[in-house]
Amino acid sequence: MFNPSFLYIIIPDKFCNFANGYRLFLYFFCDSSNLNTETELLSVIFYLRFPVMEKVIVDNIAATQGLWKDKTILIVEDVESNYQFLAATLRKSGAEILWAKSGEEALKLVSGDAIIDIVLMDVQLDGMDGYMVTVELKKIRPELPVIAQTAYAMKGEKEKSKAAGCDDYLSKPIRPSELLRTISRYL
Repeated sequence: MFNPSFLYIIIPDKFCNFANGYRLFLYFFCDSSNLNTETELLSVIFYLRFPVMEKVIVDNIAATQGLWKDKTILIVEDVESNYQFLAATLRKSGAEILWAKSGEEALKLVSGDAIIDIVLMDVQLDGMDGYMVTVELKKIRPELPVIAQTAYAMKGEKEKSKAAGCDDYLSKPIRPSELLRTISRYL
């Protein structure tokens, strides 16, 4: 069934919802004369030609799927350029993006009427740091996934985030694929 002229990559249901829980993406690098027939038989929605850069893959998957169109993501970040990067990456997923510039603002949003599905938490915030904010968020909504994001790549930082109640951890600079992959574990 599988043609050796193709490289097949299977992506799990958490990332792309399709029949039987998997969607097949096809990258071809040899003869493409039977490409349309092959892709129709295998239910491939789109394909990319080699060489493919990571950004192209992430952009195509996120942009065409509306991965989280019914989800709300809260970004707690006091540096606007960092927020803009995260928001631009996540907008393609269809999620509603909320921005809290401080821990206090994040606590108000989560304790208010906002329906928030996941939080991206900068740990280095002015005032209450991200760890303190996470402890307070978990008191309000213990089930709410919180992903720590930090420029600190020091040993023990991941453990510190877990101890504060963070569900996962991303080290800056954050790669778009890593961001989407991490969030997809929780949405």
